[in-house]
Amino acid sequence: MSSDVNAAQTADNYSMVDNESDDLVEVFPSARACVSSGEPSLDGSIDDERGALSDSDITHAARTQTIATQVKGPSSDYLESSCRLEHEARERGDDWEDMLGSGELYKKTLKNGTGHHKVRDGQWITVKVVDTLRGVDSHDLLTFITGFSMVVDAWELAAKLMVEGEICALRTSSRFAYGENGLNKTIGPNQQMEYTIEILKIGDSPKYMQMAEDELCDFVLMLKDRGNFYFSRKEYEKAIFVYKRALTIVDTPEESEGLRKLFSSINSNLAVCYSKIDEWTLVEEHASTAISLHALNTKAYFHRALAYGQRGEIDRALADLRAALSIEPNEKSLQREIERVMSKKKEAREKEKLIFKKMVAGLSTEDYATPSRSLLASARLFLSSRLHLAVLSFFIVMLALFLHFLLQLW
Repeated sequence: MSSDVNAAQTADNYSMVDNESDDLVEVFPSARACVSSGEPSLDGSIDDERGALSDSDITHAARTQTIATQVKGPSSDYLESSCRLEHEARERGDDWEDMLGSGELYKKTLKNGTGHHKVRDGQWITVKVVDTLRGVDSHDLLTFITGFSMVVDAWELAAKLMVEGEICALRTSSRFAYGENGLNKTIGPNQQMEYTIEILKIGDSPKYMQMAEDELCDFVLMLKDRGNFYFSRKEYEKAIFVYKRALTIVDTPEESEGLRKLFSSINSNLAVCYSKIDEWTLVEEHASTAISLHALNTKAYFHRALAYGQRGEIDRALADLRAALSIEPNEKSLQREIERVMSKKKEAREKEKLIFKKMVAGLSTEDYATPSRSLLASARLFLSSRLHLAVLSFFIVMLALFLHFLLQLW
């Protein structure tokens, strides 16, 4: 029991992503951050069956709440939100564009822009965002780079359809806003949002190969912090996406120790994320890459040891844990993990010895478990040998009688 508790404590200590420094500390969300989450799943409850409404019926229905109740099958906040958005968009007129065809994200142009080119992935853009529904998520000047999940998905998706100077209204379900987590205490879970967005400036794409080392490190660190934010919300797939984007902008310079340490930290963060979704082959891969970039990355050793342990490679797991302990000899959680793994190894050896003893004794594990089968087999063997002896005796007697008959004739 105590070994399992110690293992859980050690996992808590090391199952965190690295922040700006090399310290093993948990990353908490910053005061201002934007995120989208995945689509909510059905809650499993069943409503009374209702007749399905046609599109024409939906158009002429009087109340949004009635629509959401009538068209839903299994109970789902997501389905109700989609129906509500679709109905309200139709009420507003045909100038609302269903951007994704799913009824979850609508855009309406309020002012045409003066630019000639739409926003592309990898460009710096500056926007003005006004929260027209709650008034708590507005930004007079917000600059971000597209294609890296740096802001709410709805903003970026809309921006990519706009030119400089254009203003649009935006209505989005929680899926493309702050999802089931919400944002701190400002925006609750599963809240639809409404905004106006203005494209103030479309800038250039970064020229990574021409950046000074400090500038490049700052850019990669910005992406790492964004990945850490998603990790803190347990949105591991989005964290993985951002971390991987950070690793692909440039090849790791062999002569840059700062970038090598930073890329090592991102790889160990990827190992942590993959351990959360049980992708142990990828845990080993990214932990090994992290160690190759920075040999003193204890978190990478720890998670590679976990991956080895999942495959039953106890000796390799112990080797990595001892390597981590040699780097941080005062880290008691590592010592506890080593003791736990050693205990598991001892148990495995005892089992191997027991199996070996059974093999030497000529007994299988199945024979021990089912003694009746063993007795039945012995009885069959005994009867079989008696039958052979009886047949042999019969032939001997017959041969003797035959020889006696021949002698009488002679």
